[in-house]
Amino acid sequence: TGSFKGAEQSSPAIGTKGKLESVDEIRLEVIVDNWKLPEVIVAMKSAHPYEEVAYDLYLLKNENMNYGVGAIGELKRPMNKNEFLNFVSKKLKAKI
Repeated sequence: TGSFKGAEQSSPAIGTKGKLESVDEIRLEVIVDNWKLPEVIVAMKSAHPYEEVAYDLYLLKNENMNYGVGAIGELKRPMNKNEFLNFVSKKLKAKI
């Protein structure tokens, strides 16, 4: 849950200016190539409904280029979150 208080000159998307509001928040984590980062930050800020978006950046440094840091693929059909987790769990022979 996040909280914010819009300034008197603000036009809040949710709640009333000058009043402390609490809303549910979503945490989203993505991996972005360095060269694409500025464009992603601009898109994130333009899509965010509040005056200020909270975000953190972490550098992922692969010291050994013989090993990857993930996998890319295409699904045969759309899946909801639970279907996808079960699919990945089965493919990796891992427990959820």
